[in-house]
Amino acid sequence: MSPKPSLTSHGSIVSSIPSPSAEFIVSKNNLGNVAKGDVIHEFVTVTNTGTTPLRLQAHCGGCRSPQLRKYRDVVPPGQTELLAIQIRSAEPGTHKANVEVFTDDPENATLAIDYTYTVVENGG
Repeated sequence: MSPKPSLTSHGSIVSSIPSPSAEFIVSKNNLGNVAKGDVIHEFVTVTNTGTTPLRLQAHCGGCRSPQLRKYRDVVPPGQTELLAIQIRSAEPGTHKANVEVFTDDPENATLAIDYTYTVVENGG
């Protein structure tokens, strides 16, 4: 027998079906000026505030494709996973890189993060 939805005091329906729930915190998007050759370290925090395991899948792309440190692809309820992102700054100029995080949260299935940064010559 499946759980039945219930009503709030305002008359809206609240589902009592167990599900994962993703909450994201992005460290920042505009990385500003960085020296040529530097490695930029950024983070995305994903917390499962739901009642069932949350499945994660992340992909990177852009001019200088970021790299992701290995992460758990299933986050238990109440736990947090840190997605550590590294971007290498090799060529001078303004660049964009992106990270997409996909989850099985029915309300918050995708997070797209666009990072922008300008690589300057050392000492400039």
